Amino acid sequence: MKLPAVCLAATFAGGVALGLFTPVAHLNVSIAAMRVGFVFAITLLALSSLLLRRGLVCAAGSFSLGAWVMLGLLGAWLGSQPAPANHVLSLISAGRLELSSPLRWHAHLRDEPADFPWGTSLDLALDSVEFEGSRLDLRGGNAARAFAN
Repeated sequence: MKLPAVCLAATFAGGVALGLFTPVAHLNVSIAAMRVGFVFAITLLALSSLLLRRGLVCAAGSFSLGAWVMLGLLGAWLGSQPAPANHVLSLISAGRLELSSPLRWHAHLRDEPADFPWGTSLDLALDSVEFEGSRLDLRGGNAARAFAN
């Protein structure tokens, strides 16, 4: 039962590699290319399902693998989208936010606190920060986790 999962993972990874390949990577900014990609992946999955019902397992598997390649390609395109200008990492890299000075962060909980043996995990989404006496609106903190005892 491990071989089908390995095949799907390898096919998805191949789609990601294809999405990062320079001649194809520039299409990530095209909304039309994204829409066509999603429609193509759904069409491949529908064809795969139809062929599977007719007993054509090899052809269905081929179409299914094609859909996984397309989903990997779309995943690479979506992952390489630029962050918004007010994203916390964009502000830090542009030098508009200095982390060496004391900052007061404002955030809200994205999920319920989770208790772990080493403390409580708080999943936070940043809203703003007070920097040099002014409040700067920002976004980010998708994976920010704070542990408190």
